[in-house]
Amino acid sequence: MKSRQVSKSAQFFADHGYLSVVAVVCSLQFLLAIGGCGSKNTSNNVPATPSPAAVLVSPQSVPLQVNTKQQFAASVTGLSSDAVTWTASGGTITSAGLYTAPTSAGTYSVTATSQSDSTKSDSATVTVSTNPPAPTPTPTPVPSVSVTISPSIISLGTSGTQQFTATVKGSTNTAVTWTASGGSVSSSGLFNAQASAGTDTVTVTSVADPTKSATAQVLVGGAGTTLAQAAASVTPGVWFHFTAAENASWNGGALLNLAATHTGTDNATAWSTKGLWNPVTKEFYFVGGGHCGSGNSGCPGTQMVLRYNDSTNTWSASYRDGGHTYEGPAINTTAGANNEIFLRLFSSNGVDVYNIASQAWTTSLATVPSLAGPDCCMAMEYFPDRNSLITIDPDSGIYEYSFASAKWSGCLFGTASSVGCPNGTHNFCGVATTEAPWARYDPVHHRLLLGGCKNVYALSSSLVLTTLTSSTFDISVGTSDSPITMDPATGKLVSWDPTGTTFTSDGTSWVNAGVSPFSNPVTGGLVCAPVSSYNVVMCFYAGTNSIPASGATVWLYKAQ
Repeated sequence: MKSRQVSKSAQFFADHGYLSVVAVVCSLQFLLAIGGCGSKNTSNNVPATPSPAAVLVSPQSVPLQVNTKQQFAASVTGLSSDAVTWTASGGTITSAGLYTAPTSAGTYSVTATSQSDSTKSDSATVTVSTNPPAPTPTPTPVPSVSVTISPSIISLGTSGTQQFTATVKGSTNTAVTWTASGGSVSSSGLFNAQASAGTDTVTVTSVADPTKSATAQVLVGGAGTTLAQAAASVTPGVWFHFTAAENASWNGGALLNLAATHTGTDNATAWSTKGLWNPVTKEFYFVGGGHCGSGNSGCPGTQMVLRYNDSTNTWSASYRDGGHTYEGPAINTTAGANNEIFLRLFSSNGVDVYNIASQAWTTSLATVPSLAGPDCCMAMEYFPDRNSLITIDPDSGIYEYSFASAKWSGCLFGTASSVGCPNGTHNFCGVATTEAPWARYDPVHHRLLLGGCKNVYALSSSLVLTTLTSSTFDISVGTSDSPITMDPATGKLVSWDPTGTTFTSDGTSWVNAGVSPFSNPVTGGLVCAPVSSYNVVMCFYAGTNSIPASGATVWLYKAQ
């Protein structure tokens, strides 16, 4: 042992009251200085003194609110085993040192006792209060410019004309510039189609912020896929029955009934309501699963990947061992190697990866570094502006996976259980709940909208979290809450109350948008995705989450 190491140990034990040990160490240090530690003259060598047995708990003192959590750690020296037994004079503590404060205010102790020597222990002080701490100030987000275009998709005859309009928000400068990929467009947005059939785009760009723009599709002379032509037929605020997609490959939604080998008690839409759109391959995906009670394994053929191919107007499905998915699926919408589907697994910190090129589950991401939990039922969404995944665990906080660094962040924001995350505590649907949070990307305002039950938040591209207007009904996935989706043309949330009435929200209010074709949106097997390629919402409605699903229908929608 070198003398500087001995001095460091001596200081540690002096700080903790082991004065006699300090004296021994100092004497030993003096002898070592004379004889040398590595001398070839073995007659001068003095054997190293082992570290005295001790247990040290950290943190030593912590303030907590009632019913909140704190992770403790124990450092053990000089003993044959690092194992300790945790106890608490009030509240509860797990074998891993995760402490939950009691429901009553007071001062309590948390103690770690060595399992190899019960005479060695250390304690921390926990001061529990009922008064919430002063809230962490939330930075005021800088107003962001947004641009929308109307109409967002149309069908025109050759050489036809269409007047487009643009709306600019977030700036007093509402000036825009217009461009077209085919045909021509005037400075006021009047478009003249080309003389031959084809698909054109009209783009409007903000002068105040040229990075913000909106694009409309123009289908000239009958050009475009079946879905594109249907999208061009949708009237904003009116549900369009997409019967052309209800073909033989759809077969009344029979694919939702899972594989012949399945062990589920219901179809794939039970506890799974989130659709995905891949703008790179122009495909609709749904990752869902039945409920068989065995979690992520032990349920052969009970989890599915449903796929609608825009170019062929056909449906297909593949199945694997697994179960329901809650709000766990997300898709990287950026072209390239990471254009894949990602699934935050049920009651797990694991994330599985579905390779779109091979149409197979191939690998997994690094596990989420959650501070507690995990909860059973979580959410995940891709944030294109940050090239990252954002995941929400109602028990453990909000985390981010960066594709640039291939790493997870630490906890960004605390959720209801307050496990020591920074930036305050934000409620979704409570702690240890089967009501999952949700998250949807808003491509108009370049932000992530997220929430749970009646709570709604917005996360900016600079990671500023703000509270938006609450909904009047619970939003989640399950047997008592309504599903939710995003209108890609307006950036508005679209959801339904339990009676099937459509509601939309721009973040400032929830507006009754009229009746929908869905009499039972809560348990009726409703799945929707924002189809950004054609600026519409695409939904399928099974009418039930039970087996068999036999009369499932397909619908399109645009918010007003």
